[in-house]
Amino acid sequence: MPPRARLTLNQVFLLTLVGLLILLSLLFSVLFYGTSQSILQSSERLRREVGARLANQILSFRAQAEMVAGSVQSDMQADLIHVYDQDGLETALYELVLNHPDIAEVTFTHADSITNDSGIQIEPGNHWQVSAYRSLDSLGRIVTRRVRQGSGGQIVVTCQDGTCLTTQTYQAGQNDPTNHRTFTTPVELNLDRPIWTDLHHSELAGPEGGTDRIEVTVMQVVRGAGGGFLGVVRVGLLEEQLNQIVAESGSAAMDDAGEAGNPIHHTCFLCDLQGRLITPVTPRDYLAVSPGSDDLRIVSPGMPPQIAAALAKVGDTSGGGEITAAGTKYLVTFVPLMHHTQDWVLGVLAPENEYFGKLIETRKQLLEAAAVVIVVILIGGVLTKQALQSGLSRLLNVTARMQKLDFAAVDSMAPFRDVQRVLDSLEQAKTAIRAMGKYVPMELVRDQYEMNREPVLGGEIRELSIMFTDIAGFTTVAETLDPDMLAHGLGDYFSAMAAAIHEHSGTIDKFIGDAVMAIWNAPRPCENHAIKACAAALACTQAARRLFDAAAKQGMTALHMRCGLNRDRVIVGNFGAPDRINYTALGDGVNLASRLESLNKVYGTAIIVSESIHQEASATFCFRLLDRVAVVGKRQDVKIYELRESPGDEAAKYESALAMYWNRDFTAALAILEMQPGDPPSAVLAERCRAFIAHSPPPEWDGVFRAMMK
Repeated sequence: MPPRARLTLNQVFLLTLVGLLILLSLLFSVLFYGTSQSILQSSERLRREVGARLANQILSFRAQAEMVAGSVQSDMQADLIHVYDQDGLETALYELVLNHPDIAEVTFTHADSITNDSGIQIEPGNHWQVSAYRSLDSLGRIVTRRVRQGSGGQIVVTCQDGTCLTTQTYQAGQNDPTNHRTFTTPVELNLDRPIWTDLHHSELAGPEGGTDRIEVTVMQVVRGAGGGFLGVVRVGLLEEQLNQIVAESGSAAMDDAGEAGNPIHHTCFLCDLQGRLITPVTPRDYLAVSPGSDDLRIVSPGMPPQIAAALAKVGDTSGGGEITAAGTKYLVTFVPLMHHTQDWVLGVLAPENEYFGKLIETRKQLLEAAAVVIVVILIGGVLTKQALQSGLSRLLNVTARMQKLDFAAVDSMAPFRDVQRVLDSLEQAKTAIRAMGKYVPMELVRDQYEMNREPVLGGEIRELSIMFTDIAGFTTVAETLDPDMLAHGLGDYFSAMAAAIHEHSGTIDKFIGDAVMAIWNAPRPCENHAIKACAAALACTQAARRLFDAAAKQGMTALHMRCGLNRDRVIVGNFGAPDRINYTALGDGVNLASRLESLNKVYGTAIIVSESIHQEASATFCFRLLDRVAVVGKRQDVKIYELRESPGDEAAKYESALAMYWNRDFTAALAILEMQPGDPPSAVLAERCRAFIAHSPPPEWDGVFRAMMK
């Protein structure tokens, strides 16, 4: 059977390059089309979200007026507000305006009437009106206003805070509130629900009213408990407040982000279905009666062309789309506000390049780079084929040498990660074999592939926290124990120490007889290592105490553990012989930790730490300053501290006495120390004080205790 034909590496690369070129062209087309559609959809969704947010604000603003009108209706039906008690009515309307900052006016208009099948018929004679409204000045003061019939016509009285501001009399029939459309319209419709107006000039006259007071009003017929007509309540919202809501929403919309996270500058406006502005878009805009109707609409002398183009499109049932103004494309979305409005519509507008600017720039750059990419692919394909062939050749060479039991390290570098991974795995296997060969014969470790580097001698300077522990009097006790009991006892002790050290991120360096040396911040970094070392020392002390207490109950000699801690920059790494290596730390900092452990014999303490440990851990643990000591082999003194499980009153007294001791006031220090008979460090310092009282120290005495033993 003839062998099956197989493609060569050159043929595979040629076919791959052709396929890549075709796929690259297709991907460019699909990418830009898909990205454009995604951005269009996202931009439409973003504009609708802006519009919906603004619509909710406007409707919420108007809903307050309906709520206030409804409260007047319900309070009158419940007789909480009596229709003929004008003083009480004025107070109630005043409180409604006061408690609703967005409400500009609440007015109740009364007229005697007859209600029959044809509707509500107003009787002449008893017509009056009570209002509470906000002034248009910067203070926004609340003014009350009453209109009643007098002998010569209508009398209008405005007051503020109980003080009459103006009193005006009008001719009969003039300024009759029942003739205003905000009264006649709800009476004619005779509906039991709120009715909204468009923008209009307020009925309010006098210093606080006039044609410059533009409002949007909700009107509602008020009926008594029996269903009889009592009047009409009117709640007004200022046009300025509506303008402010739209303007602030437009500013807030600038913070919305586009597809690439860039801020989109949306423009928001309010208009009607005829494309007439209701809110201004430039500072020069003003309100005027629209030609052919009595609607108040914005006249914009300097209207931006994009707004004009959008207004021309507002009647489009599509709800928005693309417009072009001054050579720039814009995207616009319309959100109808048909609920309780006069066919108002919200417009949200933004330049198209705000959404597509980055995509257009990227497309241009990619098209310019496409030719370069194609050339690079062709060159890269040839180089890749050659590099792959070279990597395969190296793999064959390494495996051939391993078959000959040649495990010497080879610097093998391949251009591809997959090939390099195989080479690294082979080197890892050879490293394991070489490392294990230092302990056992070569023929027993040929299948060992766990280690990926060979340990070598060497170290680095690093800041460590070092701890030494020792069992006081253990040598004497060990001489009385048989070997098995000694081995089991040490095993239990070392297990407890190891558990406490490992629990607080420490590494056991070595066991030395009954002593333990542990380090922090090596071989792996350890944050706050001095604090963790202190926690481990306390945990070791507590664990040792439990072990020794249990042994004492069985009749063995009572023991206790001593501990020394230091933080310093030392040398840490692999030390020993080339064929027998130990990972450990060396240096003066290590020696000082060992000396601190021995100093516990002098002061009768359990844990002594250096000043460097105290500096880092003083905010976390309790310490007592013990002394200034020059350890064996050192002239420079260091401050030493006792690490304590709790602060204790004796610690503060001891430190006070120590300060007196250093100031040569031995008598005062002794007086304090003798009051602490159960404190070993106090006893040690008291004995020194007595000696110096008997024989004064020389003038050059500096208070440093010079240890004479390790």
